[in-house]
Amino acid sequence: MNLEILLNDLIKEGKIKKQSTDVVYLNGLLAAADRNFEAARLVKDKIDEAAFKLVYDGLLQIGRVILLINGYL
Repeated sequence: MNLEILLNDLIKEGKIKKQSTDVVYLNGLLAAADRNFEAARLVKDKIDEAAFKLVYDGLLQIGRVILLINGYL
């Protein structure tokens, strides 16, 4: 299954939709991800669970940026 078929299936299922966005919003998401990664670095030696959650949230934000850059949400 190629990526185009997968994306079309996800659209048909209502899991994603076409959406446009602007660079300012994307930069905000990337900045938020960066803040999460920095916070994870600060707490990683004290609270592993919190560091994991911060990194996980940062990765979700980056994944959202990837979808939005390609015109999906």
